[in-house]
Amino acid sequence: MEALSFYTTKIDAEKTIWELEKLLIARGAKQIAKDYDGKGSVTGVSFKIDVGGGLASFRLVAKVEEVMAVINEQTEKFRYQKKKSGGRGGRVRLVPKSFKNDRDHARRVAWRILFDCLRAQLTLVILGQAKVQEVLLPWMTDGSGRTLFEYMESANYQGLIEYQEVQDNA
Repeated sequence: MEALSFYTTKIDAEKTIWELEKLLIARGAKQIAKDYDGKGSVTGVSFKIDVGGGLASFRLVAKVEEVMAVINEQTEKFRYQKKKSGGRGGRVRLVPKSFKNDRDHARRVAWRILFDCLRAQLTLVILGQAKVQEVLLPWMTDGSGRTLFEYMESANYQGLIEYQEVQDNA
């Protein structure tokens, strides 16, 4: 098992959000808005971008609690490390225990992963490998702010997943 990407980041979530906004602006975003948790922390970023003929709306959400749960789980897992010259080898934690239950750290990691994912997706667009709406489709929103993923999930992915009937072998 590999440790969670960016689990060592020290970059403030606010700086990452600012970088995310700069990336969106550079790629043609026309509007950017932020959602807050009531305590001053950004929980999501919504934006509109021209997709050739019209503006499409998207929403990215940093799921901090879910990231913290993975970090907490990984603080209890171990891996083996080769001994480095003069250093320590053997069994080491996948993620240092000092990160356990650190919500601020989980927030930094969550935003860094979102930023990296968005940057990778938009790179595909720059390279002509995909369209914006193609790579960001799950985060596209309707007039109510609901994402396409949320809509498809509520419809049980009707017509997209071939469900197999469970047969009783009795």
